[in-house]
Amino acid sequence: MKFNKVGYSFKMIQRFSNEYGMIKQDSTSMDDWQAFFSLQLAKYIQGKKTKKIGSPAELDMVKDLIYDFWKEVQGHIADMKANEKTAFFRSVTIMFPIPGNRQEFATQEAIPYNFRLKKHITGTMRCFCGSNIPYALCCGRITSGEELINGCF
Repeated sequence: MKFNKVGYSFKMIQRFSNEYGMIKQDSTSMDDWQAFFSLQLAKYIQGKKTKKIGSPAELDMVKDLIYDFWKEVQGHIADMKANEKTAFFRSVTIMFPIPGNRQEFATQEAIPYNFRLKKHITGTMRCFCGSNIPYALCCGRITSGEELINGCF
């Protein structure tokens, strides 16, 4: 299914999505927090054997730990664009209390590449899935914390 760039669906995606491809928050600083939290939560979950959050108490502990790092990080991103912030957020390493500490595997990211065009895919390029919307709002979007916890979209 392709989206018409001036069609209703595309306009709604543009209206309700932020620059990370996530649900737009009340402010850009909240958008940044949501992206940072989701990326770090994904690293935590990928580093666990069970690949899931075990209890609300565990989620609270992880959220508090991520928030402590966020307070240090947010001063460094003031003049960055979304793709620079995303790269910076991914580069931040939080040593989560994971038994066996499997985090070195959780930090490996797939590099999006279009073999037909023979170049790396950036956030502003059209998505390779055929939707006709930017990669950053489609297949390259950041999975929200809610999706990571509940497994739904």
